[in-house]
Amino acid sequence: QLICITITALFIRFFYPLKSGVENVKLSVKREISVRTFPKVVSEAAGAMLNVCALILFFASVIGTFMSILSEMGMGRDFEALIYGFFEMSGAVSETARLLPCERGMIITALICGWSGLSVHFQIISVCYEDSVSFVPYFLSKAVQGVLSGAMMYFYLEYIDPSLVDVCIPTFSS
Repeated sequence: QLICITITALFIRFFYPLKSGVENVKLSVKREISVRTFPKVVSEAAGAMLNVCALILFFASVIGTFMSILSEMGMGRDFEALIYGFFEMSGAVSETARLLPCERGMIITALICGWSGLSVHFQIISVCYEDSVSFVPYFLSKAVQGVLSGAMMYFYLEYIDPSLVDVCIPTFSS
């Protein structure tokens, strides 16, 4: 993942160069220490936690809806795992653990981990929403990182350590 992040950062830096003067921007931080600081920080942390929980619940319901539609349509497990991974990472990784052949599951897992899922992305946006930041480079970099992660896993399994697949044991829980 570190190699993918580095390559992605260079890619994004090339396509989204810093605007002139951005390098010299100094951040000013107010350091207000008072009795009111601690309750305010706790309150803001609780609000952020509620936003994160709401996003998790929202994407869980979206995924449930999509999965029921896809299962009725008879889509393959690979496609279902990719759709799951587009929205949410941890559940998608457990879905890919059931894929055969194992190489395919490992490659899709790497792709999903590189992408991270819309749920994670919107959790990050909910924490940074007051900043006037464009998230286009962020989304583009995560998409590139996902593709690079999947490609690097393919390369690793194909050319560096093909025996890794021999220790793969897929789970078949329903």
